[in-house]
Amino acid sequence: MSLKLIDSASITTNTAQVVLNNNNDFDVHLLQYINVHTTVDGASLNFRFNNGGTAVTSSNYDSAETLLYEGGYINEQRTGAAAFSTHRIGTANQEAGSGHLWLFCFNDASMYSFATIEGNNLENTTGRPRGKQGGATLTIAQVNDGVTLYTSSGSIAKGEFRLYAYSRWNMV
Repeated sequence: MSLKLIDSASITTNTAQVVLNNNNDFDVHLLQYINVHTTVDGASLNFRFNNGGTAVTSSNYDSAETLLYEGGYINEQRTGAAAFSTHRIGTANQEAGSGHLWLFCFNDASMYSFATIEGNNLENTTGRPRGKQGGATLTIAQVNDGVTLYTSSGSIAKGEFRLYAYSRWNMV
């Protein structure tokens, strides 16, 4: 197994969105988001796939996730959404969100691109640990060439973002 870093961004000041581009022939990618903070307490970090370098903003994202937290869980399903999201992230140091998405079928125009998500943070009001696991798909068969990340309100205050290509074989 081999991962090759193909794009990254380090945010240290308020940024409306982060665009990571995939300019390779690999169908499987790993996107990491690390210690992400938002400027508005409780905002979600949202994701959209890119086509031709531009975020796909149509209402063609379907997702299903389970939010796990101390004392329970919540199952969520969305169809026809304009994006898919992680959990709510806070503004305090302990409320940073981190996680990863595995991205599949980005270079196959005959299939839907989809992602699995696994993320965690501390809840923005109680400080309880929370995690989110699930998946999402863009129900348009097309080649996608990147990911745009943005918040549900406010902007991204800080964080690290890395996009890797995955191969079963060693890459140079």
